Amino acid sequence: MQEDIERLLLEAQTVRRTARRTEARHAFVRPIQIFMGDRPAIRAFSKDISSVGISLIVEHLLETGTIGLVQIHSIHGNPLCFRCELRWCDTLGKDWYLTGWKFLSEATATTMFPTTAAAGSGIVAPANMSMAPLSSSSPLSGRIGHPADPGL
Repeated sequence: MQEDIERLLLEAQTVRRTARRTEARHAFVRPIQIFMGDRPAIRAFSKDISSVGISLIVEHLLETGTIGLVQIHSIHGNPLCFRCELRWCDTLGKDWYLTGWKFLSEATATTMFPTTAAAGSGIVAPANMSMAPLSSSSPLSGRIGHPADPGL
């Protein structure tokens, strides 16, 4: 058992040494929803956050360059919403992906979904967006996108 734990620790250290980051990351675990146009919402969990982006764990292969609304649960009030660009996507295992999202701007329901926003409700997604999971594409091996993207 100890050998297996040592192997996992070595994997974690290897990732840390190869990551090219200019911004400090902070452990940050929160429930997340990602909205992309008229697609069903994607549920995710955050892994860490920096001043320029956020790392999310998702069950779906997503295309780099995608722009989405990332809604972050706040323990101090309404969810916080940001317009973000998916910069990279790593395979974590079967149907699990670690993704890096760059913050582009603060977002609201009216900026992303102008015809369906509920003013002042704290809800940032159109009513027709369900939480049903998307079907996954075939597994992806390795990182795609911007592997040297600083800060993400």
